[in-house]
Amino acid sequence: MKLPASRALLASLFAAVALSACSSGSSNNNNTCTTASDCASGDTCVDGQCLAPGQCASGVLSCTSASQCGSGMTCTSGCCAAFVGCSTSADCTTATKPHCNTTTHACVACSDNTQCAAGKVCIASGACAAGCASDSNCSGSTPHCVTSGGFCAACTDSTQCPASAPFCSGNVCTGCATNANCAAPTPVCNTATKACVACLDSQNSNGKNASCSAAKPACESGACVVCNPAGNATSGANGACTDATPSCGAASTCVACTLSSECAAGSTCGTDNTCAAVRLIGFAPSAQSVSVAGTATFTATLNGDVTQPVTINVAISGDGGAQGSLSAATIVISSGHTGSVAYTAPASAGTANLTATLGATTLNASINVVAGAATLASVDLIGSSPVSSGSTVMATVTLTAAPTSNATVAVTVTNGGTINGQATANIIVPMGSDISAPFTVQLACNSANTTISATYLTATKTATVSVVASAVSVLSVTASATTVASGQPTTFTITLTGPSSCAGTPVTLSSSNVGFRTENKVNTYAPGTLVIPAGQTSASLTVVPECSTNVTGDLIFFSAAVPGTQPVALSTAQALTDGGFAYTVAPIVMSTIAAGTIGLCPIAPTGADRPLTYVQVDGGLAPLPTVLTVGYFATPSSAGAYAVNLTANQAGGAVCGTFSQDGGALPSGKLTLAAATKAEVTFLPLGVAGPCIVAAQGVGPDGGVYDAGIVSTLNLINYDWTKQVAPTDLRLTKAEIDENSNKVGALSDGGSIFGDATEYVEVFNGTSATIDLSQYTLVFVGSPNDNSTFLLADGGPAYLDAGQTTAPKHELWSYALTGMIPAGGYAIAQDANTFATAPNANTALLTWPDAGFAANVAGGLSATSSSSSSGALRDGNIANAPGGIFLVKNAGTANATIVDGLTYGAPLQQAQSMSITGSATALFSWPAAPLSPLDSWITDNSFVKGSLVRIGYTGFPSLDWTDSSTVSPGAPNNAITGP
Repeated sequence: MKLPASRALLASLFAAVALSACSSGSSNNNNTCTTASDCASGDTCVDGQCLAPGQCASGVLSCTSASQCGSGMTCTSGCCAAFVGCSTSADCTTATKPHCNTTTHACVACSDNTQCAAGKVCIASGACAAGCASDSNCSGSTPHCVTSGGFCAACTDSTQCPASAPFCSGNVCTGCATNANCAAPTPVCNTATKACVACLDSQNSNGKNASCSAAKPACESGACVVCNPAGNATSGANGACTDATPSCGAASTCVACTLSSECAAGSTCGTDNTCAAVRLIGFAPSAQSVSVAGTATFTATLNGDVTQPVTINVAISGDGGAQGSLSAATIVISSGHTGSVAYTAPASAGTANLTATLGATTLNASINVVAGAATLASVDLIGSSPVSSGSTVMATVTLTAAPTSNATVAVTVTNGGTINGQATANIIVPMGSDISAPFTVQLACNSANTTISATYLTATKTATVSVVASAVSVLSVTASATTVASGQPTTFTITLTGPSSCAGTPVTLSSSNVGFRTENKVNTYAPGTLVIPAGQTSASLTVVPECSTNVTGDLIFFSAAVPGTQPVALSTAQALTDGGFAYTVAPIVMSTIAAGTIGLCPIAPTGADRPLTYVQVDGGLAPLPTVLTVGYFATPSSAGAYAVNLTANQAGGAVCGTFSQDGGALPSGKLTLAAATKAEVTFLPLGVAGPCIVAAQGVGPDGGVYDAGIVSTLNLINYDWTKQVAPTDLRLTKAEIDENSNKVGALSDGGSIFGDATEYVEVFNGTSATIDLSQYTLVFVGSPNDNSTFLLADGGPAYLDAGQTTAPKHELWSYALTGMIPAGGYAIAQDANTFATAPNANTALLTWPDAGFAANVAGGLSATSSSSSSGALRDGNIANAPGGIFLVKNAGTANATIVDGLTYGAPLQQAQSMSITGSATALFSWPAAPLSPLDSWITDNSFVKGSLVRIGYTGFPSLDWTDSSTVSPGAPNNAITGP
């Protein structure tokens, strides 16, 4: 019967309810459980209830989103459940995790300002900090506004930090400057890392450290340990250890021995750092097989190095069918722990058994003698030789016959080359073929011939790759302008005939006598050397004509040459002769300046590749000053005194530097100049990083204001001290060259350490061990004449004084050091009476003979002549610029090495010195690898009392050295005041 619609609907609803009730039930009528086994198949036991998939427990709401659940609840698997964690950012109280991720309910770092409370901003660390526009918006523990980020912080620079945490890092005051900033258990301040440590390795004495306890009396890497292996003496003894265990092992524990010399006769120091009787522990052949009549090597191994000869008896038997012979009946090991004997196989195949006997120990070894086996035939190059340095060549190895199984051939290469990207490689000759697949040999970037060696079984074959230097030369020199004003930057581009070599191609640059300022230095010699990078065909540099009052209409030439080739000039418009050397002059002229006008020379520009830099000095962080040139390059309309106002500001107006002249501050940055003159001033950064805009403005006696015309932007950066290399040997740290031509003879200042009659060189031991000075020699290189010879690319000299004909500089004299220099100590080699007494107990004084190089000077020039016009040396033992001072180890031998060097006045392109090369005729260059054009030399200010002092170990002399009037011989170069 058909029901009415309303009754049909009610029936269907009732049926659905009944069906639902049935499906939600289980075989367990009361719906309770302890495990899933109490429930129907497919159901799970949750909180004592049997639940079907998707079903929620009694009293638990079902849901599709968290909004359908109550406070503190979330929607999980369709059911409302409580969660652990945050529901809003108000629940997050950790400063570094201020934001609530409502999906995971975890507190996390913020990523933008919208995730912070009102009035706060999200900073780089992921924390929410108070927002600000100036310090007035900040207070409490974060009183300073970081305007670049708009948030309050503890500091924006180190001047805002307290003495207990004096350095600002990441807007947080931290670190230490002295021990007073540190406390137990790290009471010592490491001024190099600005971190508090338990102790300093450099303060270890006789193996012990006063900062450490009796249980752990030594310091290693800033921590107290039982002993530091670096404190072991040459005998192996360590002052931190006792007689029973006198040496320090690699694990910083005291052990019985580290050297066999510490053991009794007949004993050796084993790998467990204990003395034991010498034992034979190994005996093996160099190969498993050897061809008939071939040779092999058998090596015996002891349990440790020996200091007295040990004799091992060796014998051979032919019980496997082969006999052969030995080169000796014994192996004698006098030092080390291995020794070998040669074995020659017989003419018939078989197995040879060998024995090695030491005392009661006999070890056996055997080798198969194979008839008709494939041996190594050759190593073959693919392609012709010679090739350029740094090239890639291909090669193969060939056997005398196809091997019956894959043959492994060991291949090596000399002079720093690699095989398939590795120092050594195993090349496979596949079974059934007598030749390997081609393999790649990458030659090192040097001009040495390279040998490829292959060894298979007992045979070794070689092939030699002849290497030649790149044959490129200068194709052209072009300029960005043909008319330049004094101080106007001009770009010169040097193009080669082909790609530069793998090491880069150095190009010698020459200029006219119109001075050029390049890379923030005034250079009246050739601008130096430009290195064109590997693979490139050209490079450019910017030069700036030096400030001068008489340059209008002057012709400027500029030429370049790869060493060993003819120089190429900018054009062939005109030929001039300068000092006896012919040059082709380019038609670049100095622009005409209108009569009666005035202008200021621009302050020396600093490019992005030559920023003013902060460097780590011996004892702390100090700014690096630079010398700037300022003056008039045209005759002003009226004579008299002109005031030049110098300013140095950042874009926002903050002062970023100060100025001084001759060691004295310039009041309000104001310099006074007479008409048509120029002067040098020292710019000292104030400790801020970023662009610093330096400008000059002149005020004449008539009240007129004259702009400099060119504003210089100096890029101030903080040099990362961690990139520097700490001294691993002795280093030069101070030198007094005395270039002042106005102080010849008697001193007008009563005999201070400055002046031409008193010169010295200071050496510093920055290592952790005492060093014997007798291994070292100071070598002085230069010319007896001022403005000495400068070697050009084609071998011709330029800028010669009258009568000079030789080009390379040469060794003037040398001084052998004597005595010992302790860790952290200084030695000063000096003129007589430079220092009456040593400045402190940490410094040794050595006095060299007066004018010791006079006998070596060509032509017998007097070392005490006061005539600067004749080019003779002024008073003192060190030649005027250009020259060099070198600290040489093993001087005069073939193993001589330059430990440290200082070139002043101009780059030292080539020089002769037996003390450095071991040969009276050999030439050397400094530095060995070309740096940036003027990074290889510095200048001693001629007009200010001061010394050249080391301020870092970056590897760039112009950054590592500066001229300072604040000099403390025998002490770190902490306070640097520009002259």
